[in-house]
Amino acid sequence: MSVVIFDNAVILNTKKMKYYLRQEQIIYVKSAGKKIIIRTEDDIITIYGTMKELEAKLDENFYRCHRKYLINMKYVNACDGKNIYLDGDYVVQIAREKQKEFAGLFQSS
Repeated sequence: MSVVIFDNAVILNTKKMKYYLRQEQIIYVKSAGKKIIIRTEDDIITIYGTMKELEAKLDENFYRCHRKYLINMKYVNACDGKNIYLDGDYVVQIAREKQKEFAGLFQSS
């Protein structure tokens, strides 16, 4: 997989497909073994790659709340300390060591 960020657009190249989307369309990214699952407003895109590679290329609106999850802060509705609630009724886990840091980020946004 190759990821290219160009003028707020994300271009994901795989062997079979090329995906174009805007960063603000991404609600969250989930790591599942060697696969990366990207949940957008309208679609679920599954690609092969590493979370680290994608995280390094996305803008400052994305936060790594767990080793498996990277969330777009624009979609955060609430946090109960263990889970983050996103628009669209999505719930993602927050790592214990990230709870304090996230609480500070969430309150300041």
